[in-house]
Amino acid sequence: MNVLLAFILPISVLAQIECSPYFPVTNYEVSTDVLYSIAYISCWHARGLTAEIGTRSIQLGSTIMGKRHNNSAYIFTQYSKDFDLFRVYGGCIYRVNNDPALGIARVGIDAKLYESLYFTLSLSQLSRTLNYSNFGLKLIM
Repeated sequence: MNVLLAFILPISVLAQIECSPYFPVTNYEVSTDVLYSIAYISCWHARGLTAEIGTRSIQLGSTIMGKRHNNSAYIFTQYSKDFDLFRVYGGCIYRVNNDPALGIARVGIDAKLYESLYFTLSLSQLSRTLNYSNFGLKLIM
C-alpha cells in the first residue's frame, strides 16, 4: 500500500502544476466555423421545432413535430453549402419514435431575410410513399 501511495502521490502533485488556474495561456484560438440554429417550422397541418449544431458545412440536428404528427421526432445529419443570399443542404434522416426507421433523404434551402434570420424550406422523404414538406423561420447563430 505504501508503494502505491509513493507512486501515485508524486504523479498527482506534478499534474496539478499543469492544471493551475494561474498557468498562463500561451496561445488560444476561437473558431468562427461553428453554427447553431433554431427554427420554427410548419407543414400544411402541423407545427414543429428544429435545432441544429455543427460546422459551416456539416450539421447534426433534430426535428420535433406537434401532435398532428403524433409528436414525431427525427434526427438528421446534413451537408450544406453557403451562397450569398441562401444556403442549400441535404443529408440523411432517421425517425426516432412512432415506428423508428431510417428515411431516404432530407433536402432543403434557407433564404436569407435579414442578417441571421432565414426563411427555411425542407423536404424529408421518409419512405417511397411518405414525405413531409416543412417551411418556417430559422435563426442561425
